[in-house]
Amino acid sequence: MVRHLTKWVQCGKQWLANRRASSQGLKLRSMSWHSLSTQAVLLLLLTCLAPLVGAGGYFAVSSTDALTKAAVENNDKIADRVANDVSGYIQNKRNFLLVTSGDEEIRSLNAKRLERYLKLVQPYYGGNELLFVADRSGRQVWRTDGLNLQNVAERRYFQEVMAGHVVMSEPVLSKGAGQLGVVGAVPIQGENKDIIGILGVVLPLQNLQVLLERVLSENPGYGIVVLNQQKVPLFHPGNAEAVKERRPLEEAYYTQVLEQKTGNLETQVRGQDYFLSYRPVANTDWVVVSLYPKDMALAQSQEMVRRTVWGIGVLVVCFLAGGFWAVRRTLQPLQTLMRGVQEVGRGKLSARTVCASRNELGELAAAFNGMTENLQQVVRETRKSSGDVLTSASFLETALEQGQEGSKQMAQSVEEIAARLEGQKSVVLDAAERLAEITRRSQEIVALGHVTEEKGQHCSNLAREGQGALFQTVSQLEETKKTVQQTRQYAATLSDNAQSISQITQLIRNIASSTKLLALNAAIEAARAGEAGRGFAVVAGEIGKLAVQSDEASGNIMHIITAIEASTVQTLETMEGTFALMEEGVAGALQSREAFLNIVDAVAQVHAAAGNIRSEAFRQNELCIETQNQVQEVKELAEESSNDVSEIAATAQQQAAAVEEMADTALGLRQLAEGLEEGVRKFEV
Repeated sequence: MVRHLTKWVQCGKQWLANRRASSQGLKLRSMSWHSLSTQAVLLLLLTCLAPLVGAGGYFAVSSTDALTKAAVENNDKIADRVANDVSGYIQNKRNFLLVTSGDEEIRSLNAKRLERYLKLVQPYYGGNELLFVADRSGRQVWRTDGLNLQNVAERRYFQEVMAGHVVMSEPVLSKGAGQLGVVGAVPIQGENKDIIGILGVVLPLQNLQVLLERVLSENPGYGIVVLNQQKVPLFHPGNAEAVKERRPLEEAYYTQVLEQKTGNLETQVRGQDYFLSYRPVANTDWVVVSLYPKDMALAQSQEMVRRTVWGIGVLVVCFLAGGFWAVRRTLQPLQTLMRGVQEVGRGKLSARTVCASRNELGELAAAFNGMTENLQQVVRETRKSSGDVLTSASFLETALEQGQEGSKQMAQSVEEIAARLEGQKSVVLDAAERLAEITRRSQEIVALGHVTEEKGQHCSNLAREGQGALFQTVSQLEETKKTVQQTRQYAATLSDNAQSISQITQLIRNIASSTKLLALNAAIEAARAGEAGRGFAVVAGEIGKLAVQSDEASGNIMHIITAIEASTVQTLETMEGTFALMEEGVAGALQSREAFLNIVDAVAQVHAAAGNIRSEAFRQNELCIETQNQVQEVKELAEESSNDVSEIAATAQQQAAAVEEMADTALGLRQLAEGLEEGVRKFEV
């Protein structure tokens, strides 16, 4: 019961501390970003804003990409149209020249006939461009503008046409009219298909400009540039001086245009972003470049993005206003519940919350009311029990003080008895240690006697084994002596045999020398006999070779026999030295055998004396062990008495400590009961 009351008191104190902290925390949270209202509004803002911003951004990027793609495609169409129009314009002029150059009137190169024919076909030509005819020397025969006839032999287009090519030249300055134009020329062929002149037309660049300006008027905002492979512009509204002066353009992107000829890119022109589309002009080396500002292409997209941003902002504001109203309406019951919690935290357990909602907040309010009622009942029971605990603790504290005094007196008496037993125990332990030392020394003497006896026995055995080994050594030396003497006789016999072989070998060498002389004489006689003695000469030669080989073999045998004789002499000398050493060894072994007999007798006497010492030491050791056992029993009795007294003293001390601890516990229990009663008074039940 005391433990339960203690836990209740601790729980009450912890609850009061938490109540103070929570009441302060509620005030702070209601005014901070951690409040539920603020978090709900922020969550609503993120939930609405993220999809809207994502969708708006995707729509803006998609619109920009689509408009960019459409602008590039439209720019490509403008470039295709201009390239096709210029190519068609030039192709019409070229076809006219090819058809007209084959007419008989043109081939005649007669001025009057040319004048009449050209005036006749010029209405069908459909233009006011200059037509002219020049002979093979380059001198103009006729021209439709009526100006002075010129010599065009130095013109490059004339040289290329006379080589058989159909030419559309670069812009040149007309000698008669004094204006820039493009010369188109075709060869005039005679009856033999040889080139007799050229038919040409001068296309003023002004006519090309009219054609291109018509396209620009239909597509405002676009720019068109026509240039050749040298980056010299034929048409450039923004740089008319470069067209007039035939000056190449310096922009780097024109190099890429001329290399690729077909394609599109995005670059900066005079500090502004432009879309460029470029296409080649058929039958020429010209390239048409169409330019369109990127800002104009994306102006509609930027306006759409601006409208989208405004729309998203309006939607976000509407969502926030509605969400804030909904959050406040939803969290209103929670604020009522929070006020009830604050009242309970201040100690008013009779406070109740009223919530008519049927959602989780209503269930939370009902649970809070139930918890408050249970806590109110616990406080009533605690208030009643704390008075009973306080009275019981006072009685218990008085009784424990009396028991503590008696325990102290008993502990002092036990300590005096334990001190006397410790003195007696020390005397017995001292005697036991000295007797143990005597016993240990006796055991060492017994062990040493035993070891001495074993060593003596071992020495005796070793002496007998040495005597037997010595006898065997003497016998082996005698046998070795006989063997060495017999080997010496074999070596002498080998030396005699080697001398006999040497004599025989010398005889063989003499015979081989005689055979060589006979073979030489036989060869001489065969040579005298001529053809009849040729076969005998061959046989005599073979006999001579055999005699030489026999002589060489005999020489080798003589060398070997000489080496054998030298080795045999050395062996005999060694055998003589060995035999003398063997004689000395046998004499020494006999002396050692006599000494070993004396050693064996001395070791036997030592072994007997060691046995007697070991027997006497063993009897002394048995007496010491018996005395030690008796002293050990006395020591054990003393130790048991001392242990019993120590246990009694420890028990008395534990009892005194337990009584003191119970007194402290009783004091603490009384203090806890007083604190519990003081804490319970703070609650209003």
